[in-house]
Amino acid sequence: MLAMATLRAMLVLGVTLTPKVASTSTRLPTTWELTIRDGATVEPSVKIVRQPRLQHLQWLQSEVRTGESRTQRLQFKPGAVGTVVAGRIGRGNRDIYLLRARENQTMILELTSFEQNVVFDVQAPSGEYLKEEASSFRGELPQTGDYSVIVSSSKGYGSYRLEVTIR
Repeated sequence: MLAMATLRAMLVLGVTLTPKVASTSTRLPTTWELTIRDGATVEPSVKIVRQPRLQHLQWLQSEVRTGESRTQRLQFKPGAVGTVVAGRIGRGNRDIYLLRARENQTMILELTSFEQNVVFDVQAPSGEYLKEEASSFRGELPQTGDYSVIVSSSKGYGSYRLEVTIR
């Protein structure tokens, strides 16, 4: 479908197959093997969906790989107590932000996502998760070390903005 983007429209082809013999089992199979044989019918259907924006498709093509992690250390400007990072992420990928902090400091995280499908986990230096699948966090840190803020998408691709404050 991505190759068709240059045509400025996207065509979705669906095929409905109806077997001649119905199953008597009420259990659904865990896998399907389908062969078209005599007596089966094929009902093609065509649906034209809205015209994709070219910049979105270019972004999708660059993000096709899944299961990848990108790690970045966050350092605040001198005298600053926070920073803001922004990114785009696809399902199965993770953006990991490392933050050095001291015991008893307060960490405040606020995540916004236009698509409302991006979340984060907060992991302490010990490996313990302080928060999972969240969009906001405020907590006193239990130890000194590198904390990981792990950003991921709950479904599809999403853009995000993460505000980080440590006091």
